[in-house]
Amino acid sequence: SVVGSENGDVTWSVAEGAEGGTVVPAGASAHDGRVFSAGRYTAPEKPGVYHVIVTSKADETRASSATITVNP
Repeated sequence: SVVGSENGDVTWSVAEGAEGGTVVPAGASAHDGRVFSAGRYTAPEKPGVYHVIVTSKADETRASSATITVNP
């Protein structure tokens, strides 16, 4: 969720580009008065470590990431 802004829109990306898989918006949900944007990540078949990044559209200096490990 984006805290401190009325604009809860986010952009999803993969740090490794297309080789790191794909992430697409998957809707949003509300809980306790906050809106959570969801993304659906599809990992590549190639083993490795990949990074999914979510960036606030209201303030592009605000972002968070998740590390995904694909084992052989």
